[in-house]
Amino acid sequence: MYLTYSRKSIRFLVPILKFSNVLALAPWYNFEKKTVASAKLFKLYAVMIALLTTTWSTYCLTVRLNVRKEIILLNYFLNSMVEITGLVTFLVTVLGSAFWNMDAWHKLIANLSFLEDRNNLNTSNSTDKSVFKNANSIFLMGTFYYIALYIFQYLSSDMPASLSSLVFFFYADFVATNIAYNIVLSITLKYKDLVSMLTDARGCSKNIRKVKQLYLKIDEVIEYFNNIFGLTILGIFAHLFSEALVGMSFTNYNYSHSLILIMMSCMYMLITVFCPVVLTFSCQAAFSESRNILMTCYKLEHDISPISWEAEELARLKYILVNRPPVFLAAGFFELDKRTNLGLLNTITTYFIVVAQYMSQSLS
Repeated sequence: MYLTYSRKSIRFLVPILKFSNVLALAPWYNFEKKTVASAKLFKLYAVMIALLTTTWSTYCLTVRLNVRKEIILLNYFLNSMVEITGLVTFLVTVLGSAFWNMDAWHKLIANLSFLEDRNNLNTSNSTDKSVFKNANSIFLMGTFYYIALYIFQYLSSDMPASLSSLVFFFYADFVATNIAYNIVLSITLKYKDLVSMLTDARGCSKNIRKVKQLYLKIDEVIEYFNNIFGLTILGIFAHLFSEALVGMSFTNYNYSHSLILIMMSCMYMLITVFCPVVLTFSCQAAFSESRNILMTCYKLEHDISPISWEAEELARLKYILVNRPPVFLAAGFFELDKRTNLGLLNTITTYFIVVAQYMSQSLS
């Protein structure tokens, strides 16, 4: 039944959240009772997952560094950085969902459910039956991609077991980004609903006031979103940056299996770059849709009297729209918008030049 839910209903996330519960990336939320289930047990489970993952990651990294004795010093550092950034990102997400972000998760889902109530935006019955637009189908395709990636790695590598942690951490990044992307897309659709509601509110101050209240409720959702995913998104960008440098460094060093290493790095980077890029563009789309609400306000001003109650409510709404635009943050370090991808590209290019120069000197 959930496979037909559109992103307009928070329940479309149920299958993805159920799967992420296994990895402890999100708390065990009960949609029927609208509360986090077994909070204390989940905290214990998250700590156990964190300890097991840390032990597993340390073992895998130690094996890889001992096997690749021919790697120069910089590559020891780069390979370690990929593993460490992946591990830290995973631990921050897991422990955050169990401890400091559990209440934020509850409030985020509760506010989204409130917005979907039939007395508010009335979007919970919308469906999306297209396979390539359905969130769960996209999630399954991404999962199969990582399974295929590990199979290719297992068949082509001389140390497949020690590389398993790399695939796991990149897959955890994918799951977290997938959840974040779909929540942002749900917010975008709710902004579209507000545009429609505001257009239909022509000449009615009560409806304009309701649009203002719902916009502020969405603003709370974004605040909880930033609290939950801020550090995770920052870690994912750091993980991507590390893997990009490792992939590029392979082109400057003559490994006996350099072609395989380059192919594997390209496969990692393809999906790893794709997820944050799509997330940043979805955040930009949400911002643009919120500006459509402001443009609708300006259009409505021409059709109502400047001394009416409607004009006063419209002025208040405009003030909120101008002073409280939606801002998606990576732990406060930078905003997620179209400029983020260009900044990431510039940073990777700059450090690639530094890495290439260092490796050329080392090889000579």
